[in-house]
Amino acid sequence: MGDPHVFADSISISTPNGIQLSPCIVLSSPIAIPQAVKYIYSQLAANANELDEGVAHLQISLISHGNNLSQGYRDVLSLSLLSILSECSTWLLTSGEITDPFSSIATSLIQKALPHMREGNEMLHLPIGCIPTDDQMRVDASFNTLFVLSRTLVDTPESSSRFRAHFSSRLSKPPPALLIGMPGEFSSSQAPAILLSPSANEKSPLALSIFAGSSSVSLEELVTLLESGIPSLILQDSCELCSLLHSGWLLTRSSHFSPSSFSSWIESSLENLFSDSDSSLPILSSLVNRFFSAALSDQPLVEFISKRDLPHLSSHLLHLCSLNGTSSQEQRILITAAKLNCPSILSSLSPDMGDYQLVESLLCECTSRDSRIDFLSSILSHSIDLPITSNLFLRMLNSTDKHFFCTVVLPLLGYSSPPTVITEEFTMVIDQLIMDVTGHRGFFPSLSDSHSFSHSSLAIWSLLIHRPNLVLTPFSLHSLLHYLFQVSLFVSFSPDSLPLSLLISKLSRYLSRESEDWFFYSESLISLSRSLSRFSLSVLSSIHCESPTESYRTLCVSLPSFGGCTLTQLAYQTSSRLLLSHDCCQRWIHRLLYGRLQLRPLLTFTPKWFRIVISASLIFPIRHFLSLRPPSLLYRQSPFKSPTVCLLHDIRYSLNRLFLLYRILLLVPSRALLHFRQPRRSRALSTYSVISTRSDLLSAHLSTGIPQPVALLPQTGQSTPQSAIMPMSFDEMDSNLICALSPHKPLIHSAISPSLSTFYSTPIVKYWLSLLFRLIYLIVFGYSVLLPGCGSLPLDTIVWLWTFIWWIEAVWVAHSFSKILSISSMPWRIFDIIIVFIFLILIAITRITVKDIMKLIGIYASAYPYRTLEAFLLLYQCYATVLFYIPLSSQFGPLMIRVKIMVLRDFTSFLILVGLIMLSSGISLFALSYPDRIFSFDSIRSLLSWTTLSLFTNDLSSLSLNEQCKKTALSRPAAYCTMLNSNREAMCPTQSWPVYITLIQYFIALKLILWPILFAFFAKTAKAVEEEADVIWKYQMYGLVQEFSIRPPLPPPLTPFFFLFIAFCRKGLQTAQSLSSDHPDMGEKTWSRPERGGVYRNPSVPQRGGSDATWKEAAIKEWKKSRAKIEERSEEKEELGMIAEQLRAIALRNSMEKKRDKMSRSLYSSSSSISRLLVPPHLSRWEIVLPSYSPPFYSKLHDEFPLHQQNLVDSTTQQSMDELRSHWRSRQSTSLLSSWSSSSSPSSSILLSSSGLPLNPSGRRGISGRGNHLKFGPNPLNIYIITMDDQILVTSPTVSLPSEYRFDQGSRDDTLLSLLKLIGIPETEATVLCIRDETGRGESSPVKVLSRISPCEDDTDNAWREEEVWKVGLRTRVVTTEMIGYSWISLDTASSQLSKSELEILSTHSTKHKYFFPFN
Repeated sequence: MGDPHVFADSISISTPNGIQLSPCIVLSSPIAIPQAVKYIYSQLAANANELDEGVAHLQISLISHGNNLSQGYRDVLSLSLLSILSECSTWLLTSGEITDPFSSIATSLIQKALPHMREGNEMLHLPIGCIPTDDQMRVDASFNTLFVLSRTLVDTPESSSRFRAHFSSRLSKPPPALLIGMPGEFSSSQAPAILLSPSANEKSPLALSIFAGSSSVSLEELVTLLESGIPSLILQDSCELCSLLHSGWLLTRSSHFSPSSFSSWIESSLENLFSDSDSSLPILSSLVNRFFSAALSDQPLVEFISKRDLPHLSSHLLHLCSLNGTSSQEQRILITAAKLNCPSILSSLSPDMGDYQLVESLLCECTSRDSRIDFLSSILSHSIDLPITSNLFLRMLNSTDKHFFCTVVLPLLGYSSPPTVITEEFTMVIDQLIMDVTGHRGFFPSLSDSHSFSHSSLAIWSLLIHRPNLVLTPFSLHSLLHYLFQVSLFVSFSPDSLPLSLLISKLSRYLSRESEDWFFYSESLISLSRSLSRFSLSVLSSIHCESPTESYRTLCVSLPSFGGCTLTQLAYQTSSRLLLSHDCCQRWIHRLLYGRLQLRPLLTFTPKWFRIVISASLIFPIRHFLSLRPPSLLYRQSPFKSPTVCLLHDIRYSLNRLFLLYRILLLVPSRALLHFRQPRRSRALSTYSVISTRSDLLSAHLSTGIPQPVALLPQTGQSTPQSAIMPMSFDEMDSNLICALSPHKPLIHSAISPSLSTFYSTPIVKYWLSLLFRLIYLIVFGYSVLLPGCGSLPLDTIVWLWTFIWWIEAVWVAHSFSKILSISSMPWRIFDIIIVFIFLILIAITRITVKDIMKLIGIYASAYPYRTLEAFLLLYQCYATVLFYIPLSSQFGPLMIRVKIMVLRDFTSFLILVGLIMLSSGISLFALSYPDRIFSFDSIRSLLSWTTLSLFTNDLSSLSLNEQCKKTALSRPAAYCTMLNSNREAMCPTQSWPVYITLIQYFIALKLILWPILFAFFAKTAKAVEEEADVIWKYQMYGLVQEFSIRPPLPPPLTPFFFLFIAFCRKGLQTAQSLSSDHPDMGEKTWSRPERGGVYRNPSVPQRGGSDATWKEAAIKEWKKSRAKIEERSEEKEELGMIAEQLRAIALRNSMEKKRDKMSRSLYSSSSSISRLLVPPHLSRWEIVLPSYSPPFYSKLHDEFPLHQQNLVDSTTQQSMDELRSHWRSRQSTSLLSSWSSSSSPSSSILLSSSGLPLNPSGRRGISGRGNHLKFGPNPLNIYIITMDDQILVTSPTVSLPSEYRFDQGSRDDTLLSLLKLIGIPETEATVLCIRDETGRGESSPVKVLSRISPCEDDTDNAWREEEVWKVGLRTRVVTTEMIGYSWISLDTASSQLSKSELEILSTHSTKHKYFFPFN
């Protein structure tokens, strides 16, 4: 057919849109396919910016010849393929014919996907076939279409489909990088293929095919692709042929499968299906048999899909790739699965998640799109440290529009433009921002450090770039499922999931306030904050429902990553009201409030606060009213001890205990002796019990005084008689001895009175004591204000000093709170400090100066300034007392919160509305009633006074005429603008109808409309905020308890004694810290879980998990729970589909004859120890469909071969097997291409299994693998016929022809050279004689006279023996007659001594080269 040539040109194509010039690759003949593939990859490499850029992730061959899909089917398939094209680079290979439905679909998909194509994605449509004539139309080639056409290809469907299949197979195997040259190198003569091992760094497209054909041509193309190792997805309900293949597939999975019945069923089904077709029935039957033989091999190459499952097309395609991909393609499959969001592929492949490069690549793909969140969650479920790199952060940033990051975040960080590289300095600035907002840092460590904070870093970074889909979950927000899609991934899978959710919730609230100008950002961030709050509450609730003890313990464990604070403290710092309102947190708060104190059952008719106040005031009732609470039962070890745990514990520590006992005896022998003289407990043993050797060892140890090793296994056969008495065990003696050496402690403790430091440091005592002194302070303060005249200077001074001490205490508390809270988080506390300080300064100034400094201000003209300030300060202190102390009350606390909410929400807005109406109506009434009055400060004051009083009264006296105004009334009006009023006085109101109209509308709006609206608002708000008020009250109660836990134990005015004690006492600071109450359940014991009775933990194994593991497990469980609700419907549809498929399989099985061809497993022969299947001869051919054929795999070990053969053995490691499969696929492709230039049929090429291993031409052998052979595939055995006159060379003493395995393909035969030199031929002449001659025309060269497959017992399905017979005639040359291991015999003698097989070889020594394939 000539030399292969490839030309890149444009070709005129007739399309429905007219004539188009389309890019085209023209092949001189089909054998130029390798050059065309090399050209494509060379052009991609020449224009790529990075390695393997432009190489597609998926190469999909679309086969639909002869089919006419319905429009509905096309639409569903188009949507599925469009989702694939829009997410990853794809090559679509079609016939390009206008009548082919898949070609039309591919064209429309390219046009739809290109406008939405993301950067880095590639898509290409490759119509493949022959050069069309002018009247043959092809699909539209407007966008991304490259025709691949053959010049000499016969324009028939059969040749086109064969050419298309060969090109698809070759295109999926790019040439190695060393062979990719420049485009000008593609006009070359045919040369032998260069086979290189596949590189793990080289990317190749994942080749697949989608089949919906209904003709024999499409079936042949499908079979060719399957035999080339390309998996196929068949649309089972697209046509009758696909339905037939699916029915056959169901029958092969039946337990009553019969090959003979199956063949008959295929023939009858094909006859009915193609009754009107010109296709030959035997050819169709052969194609179907080849299809099932390839599909039912060791790896499944075929999968069927219905129209109902087409939305999950990507998952099915990648599942096929994962089943048939090599280890070098694993990373490519995972990257593609990440792009298409197929998490099931990750679990099916089980990759090495310790490969940080692979994990980083997957993270970059997952985090760049919100639609890939399922795959991201599958990665995070592996509980690995995520590699945090600058590239990952940049990929996440570049996947967004950057508007939020540039307009909101960057100004907060002090930058004006987004970074091009994430540096250490940039992460430190982000960490500082988090510190300023939340009070915690360390979430953005050095990028080169360990990845312990990786989840936190990714979660916070996702928030900063406004990717809330990666952060939050919308519990019960189904309307926002497309935006707030899943449970917070990075938060849920973080070891610190619960505290991290609280921190990000506060950070999102902060960002929402900063983005108020962009309301859409603010709303999404508020939704994120609320969702995270609900998420944290849900996680804690789930832990609390399963184990209240465990949930409470998690609150008592400090968090090293969050400054050592507990979860409850972190919830208060982040203003997480929902979490603090949980019962478990309230339990923690009440434990902090009461500390270790509990009230005795004495004078129970009196309230608790009364007993606490009396005890705090008189001190001596403390021992009668109060006692210490016993230690929490949460941390006591379980009294139950499992025998299994005791066994493991004793084996581990018995020797250590013995040494401890020995030391005790040496230190206090007399005490131990007295102990042993006491009566001891004993126990009865059964007749069949075994005496423990520990008693004997103990007595021997005590008598010798030297530690002896302890025997761990008892001596058998030393049974005691029934009811025999023996001393108690070593454990009992050991524990009792140690107890005897230590003071005895009672098992039941009596109530203990608390010490003074414990009592006065308890928050509840501080609260009632502070409230008592506060009330006394207010009473004294009120009395000083009520004194007449200037009052009492000494009393005012005392009150002022007392107030100043209250202020100092408030400053102390604010300073202590500032260590855990930012200043912005306590505005009311700062406001209180500032207001009280201003009052104190003003009172001191006005009281000391005595002069009326502020008489210039009219409001103070009638009273002493300092008395006015004292009155206002007293009023403020009363309100402050109510606000600060009320939250502890369960009745008034929520009530005050509701009042506060109503005032802030409703009354504030109401006042604004009322103020506008009052101001406008007041001005109107003033202008109409007093038109001649001069505008002044007094007029404004009177105006505001009347409008304000009208809110509460209906006094209209200011608008009516008094007696004086009536007397001054004019008889006639004055000149124009001289006096508008009808009275002579400007201060007299005008009586006119506009005044009354204005007054009426004012009272209607104020009294009849606004006041009822306010009451309605109050009623509505009070009902709506009942639950919210309860949450806020519980949150404020924690603040109150926390405040009193850090307050000084002595309230004002006794507080200075506490500060003096700190200042002058050497241990004052330590004492102050001891008086500052900590949580009673946060002792050292809470850091570890108590040992359970049936659990033994090996101390040599590092402990993992803890409370953080508990949070993580609960968070993941909540995420799965929410996800299960979404996937419930899809699972129901899958179950219905499976039921329908099973019913169809039952119906098909009943239509067939239940006859089975059995295979039994037994030993092949007595000389072989390999178990194999005995395959009946009529089932040995590969064309026979045997779905249950699954032979054992065996390959002889490398070390079991002789040393001189070990370097020839094919290794069976994963990497070697992948290279071997690639090698055989390349050989098969070369063989298929060679069939174009020869008369051989494609079916006579190399036959491979679905995994890529060669198949024995002799058929099934009952065992797979290499067996005892050196290599997979043919193992050529060279047999030498060396003759001299009428004699022949044979081995001695066993008479046989010389033979040796030879795997090199060189022209010189080294084995023959050694034989010739052994029989005395000179080396120079022997070198000439050992040069092989394949043609058989050489006179002085060995001639191949026979080549055949020689079955032997070592043959397997993938390895067999081939014999090559070479004849060398020495004629009259002088040779040696005496040799070691060889001898010359006459031909007549050889006929009686050689084997039958060797005699057949001699009889055919003049035949030419030929192969024998038994199954043909």
